[in-house]
Amino acid sequence: MRENKSDEAQDAITTDSDEPQTLHTSHTVPRVEEPQPIDLPVKKKSHKKKLIVILVITVLVLAALAVGVWWWFTQKQTTNIAKKTTQTTKAATDKVAAPDTLARYIKPTTGETWTGVSKPIADPGYIVNTDSGTTTNYYEVGKHGDNVIVMATTAEIGLDIELFERQPDGKAIFIAQPNANTDYSSTDTKGTIDGWTADHWSSNVTINKDIHYDSLSLPTSLSIGNGESVSAPTYPTLGDQINDSSTDKSVTITTLQTLGSSKLIKIERKYVDTGLTAINYAVDTAIGTRINMIYTPTNLTVDKYSWDNSTPTSGMIGGIVRGCGAIGSSVSRTDLLTDADFVPAGKSDTGKTIYAFKDSTASLLKVLYDEYTSFNSYDGAPAVVPFADFLASHAVLAYKSANNGWLIYSLDTYAAVGGCGKPVIYLYPAKTETVSVKVGASVTASEPLYSPTQGWKNVVATPSGQLTYNGLSYSSLFWEGTGFGQYPGIVSGTVVPYAKAASTMRTQLFAQGLNIKETNDFMDYWQSRIPHKPYVRLSWLNTAQMNELAPLTISPQPTSLIRVFLDMRGLDQSVPIPAQTFVAPNRVGFTVVEWGGLLHTKN
Repeated sequence: MRENKSDEAQDAITTDSDEPQTLHTSHTVPRVEEPQPIDLPVKKKSHKKKLIVILVITVLVLAALAVGVWWWFTQKQTTNIAKKTTQTTKAATDKVAAPDTLARYIKPTTGETWTGVSKPIADPGYIVNTDSGTTTNYYEVGKHGDNVIVMATTAEIGLDIELFERQPDGKAIFIAQPNANTDYSSTDTKGTIDGWTADHWSSNVTINKDIHYDSLSLPTSLSIGNGESVSAPTYPTLGDQINDSSTDKSVTITTLQTLGSSKLIKIERKYVDTGLTAINYAVDTAIGTRINMIYTPTNLTVDKYSWDNSTPTSGMIGGIVRGCGAIGSSVSRTDLLTDADFVPAGKSDTGKTIYAFKDSTASLLKVLYDEYTSFNSYDGAPAVVPFADFLASHAVLAYKSANNGWLIYSLDTYAAVGGCGKPVIYLYPAKTETVSVKVGASVTASEPLYSPTQGWKNVVATPSGQLTYNGLSYSSLFWEGTGFGQYPGIVSGTVVPYAKAASTMRTQLFAQGLNIKETNDFMDYWQSRIPHKPYVRLSWLNTAQMNELAPLTISPQPTSLIRVFLDMRGLDQSVPIPAQTFVAPNRVGFTVVEWGGLLHTKN
């Protein structure tokens, strides 16, 4: 527009006359003379500005687009990370919260259902690498969607329990972490899982750590009433198969709570000669196993206890639970004493009142002191303290529990620790063959040498009982140690004068099915260990009880199995006790015989 106006002004000047004119309008002179030097540079500058503006706008647009793309990408990444973090946090939260989520334990949200009965099935070959002589048993126990849940039990060092899911196509999944609360295994690949290596499973088995069952995710604590509770074991476990003997009158089981497909129970084992009852709590699970719970109504470490007699005491206290089996976290209750029999003796570190016996001549104190002195009557044992010092050092104390009445504890310094003394195993196959034997116990001594992982493997046994192992000859297999199972209570037996103890033992061995050689071998070892007391109480554990205390795994399996185990105690006076009855089983086919007894001393 500015260029057109300059042209019109020029035309007006040149058409008025052919001769030069003098302009009288002062503003027309700049309009004629200045356009060229002024307008031409302005025109170039305008184009340059446009280019700069366009360039700047383009750069800004591209920068904005780049920022937008970067923002979108970053937001997406942040969202994904947040989502994953939320999922991870939720999983972690669920993992932490699950033990305390009783509702989910009772009503699972993970979709599993249980049959309530372990149905034995043929070996599907999921586990392929076990020790020789070890048998793996399989059971259908439930369903998870279209998959069948299979439980495998293998008696190796203890009793290993594994869960699998059989898919419709026949393939199987090993459930590496059935408890959603705790990581059972170290890896989710076929490396090492819970002590097993890759060749433990067949190639048809895959491993899964993501499948969990709410109904097997045991809460961290459960109420037993009156403000008390029990805790789940620290290390995750599926428990042990339930093997309660219906004929074992020493055991009383009471259901405290039904928890969906599981139940919380109290187990009591009575000892009639001391008036003590061993008590522990357990959960019977949906898959037919039992998990021992932890019950500690008072702190078991006494280092910070305060005592009225100002005598310092350190160490641990424990329930007075006899035997050579697993005692779990058992406590011992007295069934013969009342509030009038105890007096305050001090305070626990949490302010709970701890009691002592009011009568220092109480029979239970005498029994426990006798066991302490008996256990320490061997060369090299610590010096036995006098009875007065035994009492002053709080060797035996009591605590009144809200649920279990008067609980009796002993200080570990003075506790008599028993062991399964010299169980001896005889093998009588119908024909000469190779036999492998494993004991469900922590074996501390043996002859011939017992392998903790393989037991006695490939023993050549003859019908006469003569054995060959690693090129050497033996008449029997011997072991000592602590059984993996619970030691039963003592509710029956025979009380006889000391002079009649040996002859009574011999008669009762024959009554239980031992032959002359086996009986003589037993007496050679145990007669000298009869307590030197006016009276002796003789009680025998039978085959069923021994199978729970220290199960034998024998391959090939015997046709007849006889196991006898003596629990005897010296008494200052005779006590009434229900009589034991004995049955001698028939010795048919491959027969295995074992005898042993409870050691109270180290000699």
